[in-house]
Amino acid sequence: MKEAGTLNNFIIGEIMVLVPLLGYLGWTKTDIFNKLKSNNNNTEALKQEAIEEAKQQNVPEQIIQQVQNNINNRPQVAPQKATEQVPTRQEPSVYDSFRQKLIDNEGLVTRANPIGNRGEIDIGIGHAMLNPNNGKTKTQQTAVSRRIFSELFGNSVNFDAVLNGQQKITPEQVEQLAKHDINEHLDRAKDLFRDAVRFDTLPQYLQEALLDGVYRGDISRKDTPNTVRFMNANNWAAAAKEYLKRKDYRDAIKNNLAGIRPRMEANQKAMFQYARELGQI
Repeated sequence: MKEAGTLNNFIIGEIMVLVPLLGYLGWTKTDIFNKLKSNNNNTEALKQEAIEEAKQQNVPEQIIQQVQNNINNRPQVAPQKATEQVPTRQEPSVYDSFRQKLIDNEGLVTRANPIGNRGEIDIGIGHAMLNPNNGKTKTQQTAVSRRIFSELFGNSVNFDAVLNGQQKITPEQVEQLAKHDINEHLDRAKDLFRDAVRFDTLPQYLQEALLDGVYRGDISRKDTPNTVRFMNANNWAAAAKEYLKRKDYRDAIKNNLAGIRPRMEANQKAMFQYARELGQI
């Protein structure tokens, strides 16, 4: 593999899971090497790009599923150089661990992707380009996302072309968008706590659950005041019970959004876990 001569064995092992797709995609060894080089050897981004391109090219579903299973079942081993001392393991930051949790929940796409049956269109890692909750008209619904695209990408990305599926964004732009959105919602999550509780003092698993709720719109001062009030009172058992008293949770299946139910239930479970740790239940 002359073109990939600078890649270490770890990276080569990571991309081998894509072998069943390569013939369909037409990617050469040089293509793979150049894609990795352009994104700093981010093999996870390369895998997601291959899966998305396979779906767009109508690669047989069983082939895509086989590769997805290969990716999911591959042991997660950190790359190492044999001549280097293995560094002390550090716990991932809230940002890093939540980014991965968001990918698990939302997926990662480089082309506009319709969600549910209410007209929402997402891209990247759960970024809503068209959000029916943002207003009655399409102009109102896209205003926030249009502003963010302009701030991050300037004239290098045509928002309307991306929204209409005529243009993709790059893996690097996906990461820019994700970093902006996660940090913005992390600030919102911290702003929820103004009384006896501080967000940064909560266990990381609970911080991630709350950030997920804020990101999806399940938790806010305006829409879920009782849940936020219980959280600020450090009453996590009551907050957990109140959290699922939402119309979008009840109507998820009807709205073709069944996937949000286990997601919200997992967040509730984190609240109950902390309540047990505090001796509240």
